[in-house]
Amino acid sequence: MEDLEKVMDFLALISAKESTPGGSGALAILDEGEAATLSSLLAGYAHASSSMQLAQLEREGRQFLTQYRERERYAGVLDDQERSQLNGILDGRPVHPPKKAQVRPDFPSLKVAAAALAITATIAAGIGSAQFLRGQFESQQTGTSGKVQLPPPGQQVPLAPTDLQRTEQLLGPWRTIAPSAQRPQTASPAILLLTGGSTEASLKWKIPSSTSGWQPDQSGAVSQVVMHGSYAAITDADGTPYVVGTGQAFILASSPGVVFRVSPDGTPMSLPLAQAVASRQPLGH
Repeated sequence: MEDLEKVMDFLALISAKESTPGGSGALAILDEGEAATLSSLLAGYAHASSSMQLAQLEREGRQFLTQYRERERYAGVLDDQERSQLNGILDGRPVHPPKKAQVRPDFPSLKVAAAALAITATIAAGIGSAQFLRGQFESQQTGTSGKVQLPPPGQQVPLAPTDLQRTEQLLGPWRTIAPSAQRPQTASPAILLLTGGSTEASLKWKIPSSTSGWQPDQSGAVSQVVMHGSYAAITDADGTPYVVGTGQAFILASSPGVVFRVSPDGTPMSLPLAQAVASRQPLGH
């Protein structure tokens, strides 16, 4: 079970990187079919109950991670620590990869590599659970800025699910609650999803306030905060009011790539979704 959780947590990290705007999230390397398969694996984990289902999910997850590792080494999406973590999951020990400086800036054989991936996909289709192998990726390195330049949007951006849908899958399942100043029952410490004036609480996950990486938020997504001891009355950028627990993690539907919380002194704090997913903990843990 512990190995399965490590596999699923890393799949969630990949999904977060694929959908989070800016930073490493701009280096999305999954095509539409692969993104859909990744979302399916994460959704399946939330609903799987039998040991057979969980074992199947772990097998499929490991297959996905194995293929992702092979292609990621050319794209540079993961940092050294994340790559070592992935090696530990797949190989049983953390094997540090070559430094990024060793990756050649040019890949004249990318089309050949993409064609090889397409062939691999055809083979994978014959083994059912590994359908995520189909498709191809292409990214190229510029000789001036040293940053990865994405292919045209039509080739790179998955059509579905949306960023918000991905976030819901990563941190759900959810239940609707109705906290108010009169009844500030926010289901803390469960992470909250705030959208259109309604509040949903995760049935499974929390993001500890002790997680490293929290920073004072400068985006203005949380436009107003009024503290009331154990809870805070907040307003989003659209002027919609909500009630959240002090220190309780929450997501605004308008900013699904970021997790927020309000510190005891009333300061809005934010954390990139990828970091939040990597450090999430089951409720009751």
